[in-house]
Amino acid sequence: MPVPPSSVEKVILAKREMVPSWLLSGYKELVEEQNLTLQAIDMLDWETTARLFFVQKQILRNPEKCGGNHVKGCYNCGQNVQMDCCSKKANREVHKVHELLREVFEGELRGMEVVETT
Repeated sequence: MPVPPSSVEKVILAKREMVPSWLLSGYKELVEEQNLTLQAIDMLDWETTARLFFVQKQILRNPEKCGGNHVKGCYNCGQNVQMDCCSKKANREVHKVHELLREVFEGELRGMEVVETT
């Protein structure tokens, strides 16, 4: 069974093959990692690395507050909340990460869309 590509490999392949969905997926995985390794950083260009750190910092700096009825501990947000509340929060967080990645990497993604549609 083939080994799936790492997040960095996915980004590099997406850039080479001009596939925006792979690029966003790889970026999302990299942003969600607690610590980017030096090996991963060395494989990416400095501008991509800086933008990924920017997105990561924005997400960590602006966490959403959970507004549910608190009943038990949640592995996602670390608060005592109902699971349906945390599910909604997790979905909002994923959506927020995608929006921020699209905004920060807009030029790169737009360039891929032009190639993909021609």
